[in-house]
Amino acid sequence: MQIVKSSEKREHQVGDSAVVCEYETADPTLGGATALIQGRYPAEGYVVNTRVKQLVY
Repeated sequence: MQIVKSSEKREHQVGDSAVVCEYETADPTLGGATALIQGRYPAEGYVVNTRVKQLVY
């Protein structure tokens, strides 16, 4: 088990209406993310994660 602290997050502005915070782990194939979405994201269409690995919070 690995603990990733909030201070270790990387924050990205995605479009005009979303901010994504990424949390990297020691495993390069596993990471976590949270998103704050205010309004419509994406502006058109949709977003889908097609490859995932299990993460417990």
